[in-house]
Amino acid sequence: MCTLPAMAQIDTTRFLQDLNTLREFGRFKTGVHRPTLSPQDMQSRHWLVKQMEEIGLEASIDGIGNVLGKHPGPGIKLLAGSHLESQNEAGWLDGALGVMAGLALARAGLPVDVVACADEEGHFGSFLGSKSLLGILEESQIDAAVNSGNSGGPAFSHDGRVVGAAFQSYAGSSEAENVGYVIPASIIKHVLADYVNRRELVFGRLGFTVQPLENETLRRAYGGGGAGGGGVIV
Repeated sequence: MCTLPAMAQIDTTRFLQDLNTLREFGRFKTGVHRPTLSPQDMQSRHWLVKQMEEIGLEASIDGIGNVLGKHPGPGIKLLAGSHLESQNEAGWLDGALGVMAGLALARAGLPVDVVACADEEGHFGSFLGSKSLLGILEESQIDAAVNSGNSGGPAFSHDGRVVGAAFQSYAGSSEAENVGYVIPASIIKHVLADYVNRRELVFGRLGFTVQPLENETLRRAYGGGGAGGGGVIV
């Protein structure tokens, strides 16, 4: 169990001061321009590490860019935070407010771990930082984040065989944007053979569409299970 301070006092003056200091990293007109892993973004991450260390948190930046400040004491901790990067030429409180609030709680002596997840705004991928923290980030998604469209990098199986190419999104698709996929080697061979032999691409179509079953009642009606279940209408 963890012991809470009898009367935790939030230093609101320092909280606002930190918010305004963070605002200077990439200040743009009335907001900020601080894209993921830009010089301004990295400056803000290193600044955050120093703030964490000053109040006794064990601070680090991991390989994907997440900043994590761990409370050194025993017991259960509250994880609080958000992200530091911004959308292009955007507001200065989005993300920053959550991280600075977590820092203020930790500064008040509360058992709080503070996190600033990387790339929550999707400049390179789809929630790469938080997925990495949860252990659900695939290597293909990291490869596909190299550049928009197609990373061009090979995707390997567990035994080292090349099984396809890492791919991020295709033009005109809003649903697939910033999501990492792998194009199977068989599809790549088909495309190349069609181009060499016909100078055109030919793929068969089954003639049906699918609709995700996101509604719980619909899932049950079609036998797809209750909460947490999946399925499609064909």
